[in-house]
Amino acid sequence: MPQPRRFRLALAAALLVAVPSAALSACSAGSDAETLLIRPDTPETTLGALKVQDVLLVTGPEGGGGPLAVVASVYNGGAATDRLELISVNELPQNAAITPAPNRPQLQIPQGQTLTVGGPGNTTAVLQNPDNIVRAGDTRLVTFRFAQSGVVTLWVPVQPAVGYLQGYGPGGS
Repeated sequence: MPQPRRFRLALAAALLVAVPSAALSACSAGSDAETLLIRPDTPETTLGALKVQDVLLVTGPEGGGGPLAVVASVYNGGAATDRLELISVNELPQNAAITPAPNRPQLQIPQGQTLTVGGPGNTTAVLQNPDNIVRAGDTRLVTFRFAQSGVVTLWVPVQPAVGYLQGYGPGGS
């Protein structure tokens, strides 16, 4: 048997064994794999058809007091459009000043879409922090109010605007 033909047969045999075993091994984890139990380390909750996820309060890069930026994603899995009305922190006297993103002037969350709060080009929500009550390392109760779905409150960590949060702090810090 010529050398190239033997090589092709060996290659075909190797592929015949490798391809099905790779495909079958991917399925062996099943629908109850432990990796499905991994949850994000940021707070999340549901309120009717809304999923409020990845919620953080972000201080300036120094981590001390001063204004706070809210970071969150709100996904609308329902059939009707909803609208973000307010964000507040229980210890602070004023609600967040919310500035809509150019593509969401009414703070609406249409069916099947996400409203992103915080970060460049997105809706922003900034809370004044008089007397530096809230600082990096704290955990605070944050309340979101929506026009259709109502009110939801969750415990949220306070992080400084460093590392992957750089650019998400108050004033884009």
